[in-house]
Amino acid sequence: MNAETTISSQSANEERRTHQPNQDRALTDLADQEQASPGEPAVYPLSFAQERMWLVDRLRPGSPVYNVICAWDIRGTVAHTALEESLDDVLQRHGALRTQFQETSEGLTQQIVACDLPLRVFDLRKVAQPERSIQRDAILHDAASSSFDLRNPPWLRAVLVHLAADEHVLLVVMHHIASDGWSTGILARDLSLAYASRARGLAPVWPALPLHYPAFSVWQRKHLSGTGFSEKISYWRDRLQGLVPLDLPTDRRRPAVQGDQGGTVSFAIPPELEAALNVTARTHRVTLYMLMLAALQVLLARYSGQNDIAVGSPVSGRKRREHEDLMGFFVNTVVMRGDLSGNPPFRELLSRTRGLVLDALDYQDVPFEKLVEELRPGRDLARHPLVQVVFALQNLPAADLVLDNLHCDRRSIRNGTSKFDLFLAMLPSADGLKGVIEYDVNLFDEVTVRHMVEHWVMVLRSIVADQDQPIELISMLPDKEKRVLTEQWADTRTSYPRDATVHGLFESMVMTRPDAGALLFEGGRLTYAELDAQAAALSSRLRQAGCITGKVVGILLDRSPDLVVAMLAVLKSGAICMPLDAAHPLTRLLMQIEDSGAQVIMTSVSLKPLLEENALELVCVDLVRKDQGFKGAHE
Repeated sequence: MNAETTISSQSANEERRTHQPNQDRALTDLADQEQASPGEPAVYPLSFAQERMWLVDRLRPGSPVYNVICAWDIRGTVAHTALEESLDDVLQRHGALRTQFQETSEGLTQQIVACDLPLRVFDLRKVAQPERSIQRDAILHDAASSSFDLRNPPWLRAVLVHLAADEHVLLVVMHHIASDGWSTGILARDLSLAYASRARGLAPVWPALPLHYPAFSVWQRKHLSGTGFSEKISYWRDRLQGLVPLDLPTDRRRPAVQGDQGGTVSFAIPPELEAALNVTARTHRVTLYMLMLAALQVLLARYSGQNDIAVGSPVSGRKRREHEDLMGFFVNTVVMRGDLSGNPPFRELLSRTRGLVLDALDYQDVPFEKLVEELRPGRDLARHPLVQVVFALQNLPAADLVLDNLHCDRRSIRNGTSKFDLFLAMLPSADGLKGVIEYDVNLFDEVTVRHMVEHWVMVLRSIVADQDQPIELISMLPDKEKRVLTEQWADTRTSYPRDATVHGLFESMVMTRPDAGALLFEGGRLTYAELDAQAAALSSRLRQAGCITGKVVGILLDRSPDLVVAMLAVLKSGAICMPLDAAHPLTRLLMQIEDSGAQVIMTSVSLKPLLEENALELVCVDLVRKDQGFKGAHE
């Protein structure tokens, strides 16, 4: 998954905010300002999202994690010049794609500058299969994964690959600092309109944009100042107080610094389950987004053992009419902090979720970047701040390309990156809900993520069947996994060799794998051969002391490698082990020794004083080991 998916969730349609006339006036003034000085480019501050994107790029330069990728398979004869001119038309129309970012004494600034857009063309028509497909995939992956230099616009590049006279692939890559997923729909729409004109030798005619994105940056900073902004920050400060990171079980230890390598798992929600989910949502007066968010938080709670679950949810950030046709970085991440304490019925959790979503959307104007800056969560380079899991039920404008006399289909291209531990995106389609999980490959294996998907689908099925069940009783195991747990793993019956002994089985391992590790202790290691040699030497010492078959040998040792050696030595000698606990009173130890008839006690130099005043033969295991020149597992 790439940045195009980190966009609006269905929650964007649930907002309850209304237009404010004075803010409309502010935008109009900025639009007039843009037109007032055409000779000298206006200089603007960066939006909060752009500012953080710039700083992230300074920390991790050259990362493709914020590339926004669009690609289409095209059939038909492409008018090459018309396509190149159309792409340039889009670039000239949207100032966000050709802004120059600069670091000045007054801070970060941006201004719209003149840029050209060269279309890179690769002709593979003469390359035979399967090499042609291999080269195509390599070209597309290289273009999708190549980084942008944030000092040099434009923030859009395009590649056209010719595969046959009537078969092509068009790839367009934008940087997130100047676009978002909503922008991909605008790109497809404007490119289609421009191509329709350019193919006829005409310049495109489209309505003038009310303003460019850089003017929005000014409006945002003015809007988020004063008492209104303080009130919103206070809400989030109270709402997120005491939030701790989500601690999911991972396949590997979390690295000290979060990486950006990612993998994806695609899946589908069957149409019949989607229909049942919609019915359940309507019954409880919640949206499908709220229902699926609550189900996801149930899954995360079961995985983590936590009942305070924060999930990020991207919203479009385009609450004003003036923003709808602009390319730019508007998307914002809202923190949905769920309270699953008290093991409530799922019905009650749905009610809680509805309230938290509506409240959060009332305060969604606060940019996530500003929220992190104000709340100052504990600095941790290993995790994304505030949220580690993000969920989106998307309702983006379709990025369908419609070119005259051509057939265009979306092509999915991944660049192998991930910004979060997990990013779950759902997209409605004619065939039911389609889903994709982008995951951090430094933390999870693909098979683990696929199991998560199976468990989440089972949670959805369980809540459709019964919304009154307590959330801790909601089943998340598919039937095949239940059978493994209840039948295969629970069946502990097995056949053991009736005539074999423990030390005999151990000696067979010595014969087959002498150099394999048999005993680990405090970073030390004994192989099967080393452990057998030490036990054999100690067994010989016991036989010298009269310990033969049927005799009892006491073992007074701390838990250590010497204890293992001692037990194995007793078994080799044919005697019987009687463990003694040094923490017990001396009178109890002497009673055990007397009742057993043991005459020989294996112990250590440090424990020897406990019994040396009694008429017993004491064999110090550590002294025997040193006399024989053996090393301990911890040495």
